[in-house]
Amino acid sequence: MLKATENEKNALLGELFENYRGVILFSILKVLGDEDKYLAEDCLSQTFLIACQKKDILLSKEKPILWLIATGKNCARHLKRQAHTEREKMCPLDDQHPSFAEEREEDFIEDMIYEEWIRNNVPQMLINELHPRTRQAFIAKYKEGKSNAEIAAEMNVTESTVRTFLTDARKQITARVKSGKL
Repeated sequence: MLKATENEKNALLGELFENYRGVILFSILKVLGDEDKYLAEDCLSQTFLIACQKKDILLSKEKPILWLIATGKNCARHLKRQAHTEREKMCPLDDQHPSFAEEREEDFIEDMIYEEWIRNNVPQMLINELHPRTRQAFIAKYKEGKSNAEIAAEMNVTESTVRTFLTDARKQITARVKSGKL
């Protein structure tokens, strides 16, 4: 990738961001939660800006989507903290709400767990455990960014079947994560 021109790098970055916009936005929304979901588009814009500024680093990654997701989540945490700080200035915390320090500790722990998961390749292990057809649909949707119609045509099944595969994949992965047996 080092020999690519700036225009080629920009095109690759644009394509990467467009293909995975939904996945990045989903990750951002999970961090923000319902209370701060109005910040999602700002987080997405900041993620893209950072990706543009650091495109050489991003494009050198083996799995740039993981870098984009982590950057999006970090942007979401940052904007969420800013929003909470502003709200605290307007109305102090009462005993029923967790303190900002507790939230920061939870974020830190979550970041450490996420980094450990990536180092140990847990996401790929979870995907590898899926039934082959379910795994094929999951990879096409979330790694390759294909539409359900494209996946259905590729797999020679209906779009409804693709949706079933994707639902099954999410349920299996969620159950496995919740079980704690990874």
